[in-house]
Amino acid sequence: MLKRFRRDPEVDPTPEAVPEPTPEPSPEPVIDRSSDFGTLFDPDHYRSQVDNGFEMDPGEALEHFLTVGWLLGLDPSAEFSTDGYLSGNHDVEVAGLNPLRHYVSSGRAEGRRAISPSSFAQMQRSAEEREAAAAALEKLRVDLRRYLVSLGFDVDPVDLVFPSERSEPDVVDPGWFDVDFYLAGNPDVRASGVDPLAHFMHGGFRRNRLPAPRGAAARYEPVSDVDRVLAAESRRTGVSRRNSENDPATVSTGDQVLADFRRAGFGERDALVIAFGHDDYGTAVGGIQLCAGFEQQQFALDGATYAYIFPSETGSLLRPVESGEGLVCCRVNGILVSGSFRLSEFVDALIEASPGGPVVAGIVKHSTSGHEPERVAEAIGRLSPRKLVWWVHDYSAHCVNFLLLRNGVNFCGDPRLDVQSCSVCSFGQERSDHVLRVRKLLDAFDWEVCAPSAAAAEVSIAGSTPLPMKPRVVPHGRLVGTGNTASMMVNEGKVRVAFVGHTAFHKGWETFLEFSRSSSAHLFEFYHFGIDDQSFPRIEFVKLEQRAGNLGVATELLVEYGIEAVLNWPRWKETFNFVNFESLAAGCLVITNPDSGHVVDAAREFDRAIVFDSIEELLSDVGLAERIRSHHLEVPRQVMAFEMTGLSSAIITVTSPEVGGPR
Repeated sequence: MLKRFRRDPEVDPTPEAVPEPTPEPSPEPVIDRSSDFGTLFDPDHYRSQVDNGFEMDPGEALEHFLTVGWLLGLDPSAEFSTDGYLSGNHDVEVAGLNPLRHYVSSGRAEGRRAISPSSFAQMQRSAEEREAAAAALEKLRVDLRRYLVSLGFDVDPVDLVFPSERSEPDVVDPGWFDVDFYLAGNPDVRASGVDPLAHFMHGGFRRNRLPAPRGAAARYEPVSDVDRVLAAESRRTGVSRRNSENDPATVSTGDQVLADFRRAGFGERDALVIAFGHDDYGTAVGGIQLCAGFEQQQFALDGATYAYIFPSETGSLLRPVESGEGLVCCRVNGILVSGSFRLSEFVDALIEASPGGPVVAGIVKHSTSGHEPERVAEAIGRLSPRKLVWWVHDYSAHCVNFLLLRNGVNFCGDPRLDVQSCSVCSFGQERSDHVLRVRKLLDAFDWEVCAPSAAAAEVSIAGSTPLPMKPRVVPHGRLVGTGNTASMMVNEGKVRVAFVGHTAFHKGWETFLEFSRSSSAHLFEFYHFGIDDQSFPRIEFVKLEQRAGNLGVATELLVEYGIEAVLNWPRWKETFNFVNFESLAAGCLVITNPDSGHVVDAAREFDRAIVFDSIEELLSDVGLAERIRSHHLEVPRQVMAFEMTGLSSAIITVTSPEVGGPR
């Protein structure tokens, strides 16, 4: 009901005759600050709600609203409902805050919604809508807890109270959140004035922003392996623990591991190739995992045993030296060794069981993440391999954040270790020690350093911590013609566009979501091909799990569903993107940005690139759908096949000790 401002005669009586008052100094003029609120404060609209309101000038009208009017439920304009904002933001109402002030100063930046008086008057939220909103909040709570668990915090879900759920306006200290650390590491949050805890809980954690310095979780009890696995599955970051160092039943001796090698087909005088990676290529999905899977197959054809060693605790950090030797796991010829073990004990057993020394044809470094470079160097020195290959799959030689994303958001380009930007980055604290330890491993031996693309090679030598030599470019694969032409499916004139792979921020997933909500979204059909169904409106999910044994399945699905363009928008300079080649093989156009490294380079090579300088430019291009459709109508859609070529098996020659020549 519309409220009116009237003088109450009982409170403010006006006698028929009053004495002439003593003259007083003229009051200071009221400053018109209505421009501070833009169109959200309309003096004419506001004055129409007040008796004799048009006797007030604009400045007086604003002062009236800020001090009295909002308490009476008056609306500052036809664009902003006072009661509507308070009803949707209980914490603001409980705190007794002026709704317009709150919305302009912080609410808008926090993503809170302002509605018009007419919309609020008509809005009747159904029970289903309320249930859906509650379910969305619970999912956010679950995802947030999993992320905190992945960092080592043992958090009870009931303790994760969102700002909108608080009944009291008091500042909340959850214990796992460091306000000063978060603001120092996220200048954008500090500049916006948004409540840092609210920012982290409602979205910051989805961008891998840290709530406190690394190691702050040490005061909490260790979390369970189940929670760590769930955390890794939901966020694909942090730590996943396979075996406990405190459980002797899961730890194998060097002799036991060697026995597993024998059962997997490793003979006493067989050539051995040992590769180091960051996780199990048999269960995890990704580019390095695909390379390892194909390498294992190729070395098997060459007659060599392929042992892929990865840390029991996986994560981007190196294992601290002071923690002592950690546990590793291994796949031998594709078979997972039971239990975990210490690398030094396995090397002991291997040397003792091999008269004249083991035949180690090569050592391959795919990733140092989770490993102890010092232990790896010690093993290499004792095994005397004939060839060492160092792959630049990412930029882990330059930073803990192997994507070179400052605070996990913006590409930094490998700055100097002592610059200010590193000091405010959540990865800056560990960077110097990380780079030093990795560089010692690189400098200790005569490695053949290889990059899968020219883009990766250039980045690895262009920054402030360049590799000591420019990598040799050895592409992981190539596209070959099949002679097939795919027909294009048309559905009500809409263009089919897809996102393929993990729904990670650095892969461009959030850009795809923004694209699906853009003003031109009605011209497209949106698809997500991947492992996890994110259940987003207007996006159709298609199950896709890429492994070494089914390379090409993404191409087949893209052709089957008639996808015309794939959005591939990495936030870093990609080194080699398998999704990109699968998309190009399907005849799709690739929508990307100029700083996407190998993605934009490969798409341009095949004349399939649609490049935007910014996300804003992408979202505002009203002619994009027509350009995509026109391209496919003018150019026959040729389907190609992707062949794996440039792997370690193409660099390491496996030699038979008995014959003395290649097998």
